[in-house]
Amino acid sequence: MYIFYTDGACAVHTTKCGGIGIIGYHGVPLEPVHGHYCNTTNNRMELEAVIVALHMAPPASQVTILTDSMYVVGPVNSNWKVTTNLEQWADFWCLYRQRDVTVIHCKRNSQVDQTRADKASKDGLNEKKHCLRS
Repeated sequence: MYIFYTDGACAVHTTKCGGIGIIGYHGVPLEPVHGHYCNTTNNRMELEAVIVALHMAPPASQVTILTDSMYVVGPVNSNWKVTTNLEQWADFWCLYRQRDVTVIHCKRNSQVDQTRADKASKDGLNEKKHCLRS
């Protein structure tokens, strides 16, 4: 069983840089993950964090994802129609079908590990000093 707390961040009004953060467990804590992305949006970063987490678990694994993003939770748990980031969503669904995945909405800063994922996403966001606009 894998458990991942995921979060995404984006400086949408300034640099358009983004970051992801993942706090994971597989019996024991896994090394925290963060990453930096250019020319992105907050929703893309929220979904990217989940995609990266799913890559960390091998196919056929049981995976629980805890996220504060309704952009991720809605399409998975409530059949919300996806109209943006279609290629990224296709990647997500491919990984999702290869694993036994449960996605849970976790209110922002409601749990220690979700707060740690939020901090990791901001670490990713701030990893580079400049991010060029396209």
